[in-house]
Amino acid sequence: MARAVCFWGWKHPVNVLAIIRLADGLGFDEVFIAGDKKINLEDYKKAASDFGSSKTRIVIGSKVAILPDIIQYDIVLVELSLVSIPIYDYKWPPNPCIVIGHERWGVNWESFNQRGDSICIPMEGVVKWLNVATAAAIAMYDYVSKL
Repeated sequence: MARAVCFWGWKHPVNVLAIIRLADGLGFDEVFIAGDKKINLEDYKKAASDFGSSKTRIVIGSKVAILPDIIQYDIVLVELSLVSIPIYDYKWPPNPCIVIGHERWGVNWESFNQRGDSICIPMEGVVKWLNVATAAAIAMYDYVSKL
């Protein structure tokens, strides 16, 4: 079983590092960082390796360049939409790529040709969305806990 996480359209580098650390700590095979901003991969690899030996493959590039790698997995979009399945009811596929978008703009499902599932983390209070690294942590942990 392969498992991956993708941060789609990232904005803040601190969230990138948090997702890399989480993925490594939970045994994810790959982390895809998709966006048009420039990022120094070596800085992130070094920061991730400072916490131990990392076996997680980190791939950073534009959304277009990374898309062929991502669609080899079972796509699971974490987003707020009318068709999203609450995470606590979701049955994970064997080879997921959990795709997390920017907390305000989300993920454009059209980019994935509407393939895969859409899940949400239900919120009860005034705040309707979580920080992207927090949402990633919840989704990755939910997957691992249901293995």
